[in-house]
Amino acid sequence: MKATSPKNLEWLGKTAILTAFLTALLYASGWSYGVHHFNLYDVGLLGLKLPKEVFFLYGFMAWKSHWLFALLLFFAAIGVSSLPQRWPHMAYLPTLLHVLAILTIPIMIIIGIQLGGMRAKELYDSQKEAGFPRFPTVKVWLKEKSAIPEESGIKQELAAGCYRLLLNNDKFLYLFKVTPEEGHKRHPTVAIPTSETAGWQRHSANGCQT
Repeated sequence: MKATSPKNLEWLGKTAILTAFLTALLYASGWSYGVHHFNLYDVGLLGLKLPKEVFFLYGFMAWKSHWLFALLLFFAAIGVSSLPQRWPHMAYLPTLLHVLAILTIPIMIIIGIQLGGMRAKELYDSQKEAGFPRFPTVKVWLKEKSAIPEESGIKQELAAGCYRLLLNNDKFLYLFKVTPEEGHKRHPTVAIPTSETAGWQRHSANGCQT
């Protein structure tokens, strides 16, 4: 078996470090996006127990809107890494580059976290201005012996399609109501246990049908 050359080992090491860094950056950005996104809808992220893959998708969404900034950083990193080859006589360059690399990692993570929060707020504001069209209206029918009290009036509103679906999992339906007459005012999100529902479906009409 042919031995791997030191140059190839160095290249593999750099590739592994870059891959690990990009993975951490995407995950941190996506985690920040998720925290801010669901906080804006009055829902805690940890209780949702979302799959880890979702945070990478959120991270991509955060950086997608700032692709030019990401591209500039990428080319800047390439330029910095080529400095020792361009100026080999500068003996302090390797040490300086190591220091810059160590500082760059936390700085980029912090930037990614900030971008995630900013992107979540941007999308929320655009949805609010348009009346939250991204979230479908749903009709939910509760069981006859549901623990949700009749006097709350929520049973009738759920069956009439007054709520929008934020998220659903095997335990809860996360729903919120929008009042167009009050400038698309969003009411607090409610979590309806799926064990209390007899069924639910997406509703094409926009608004209550009482």
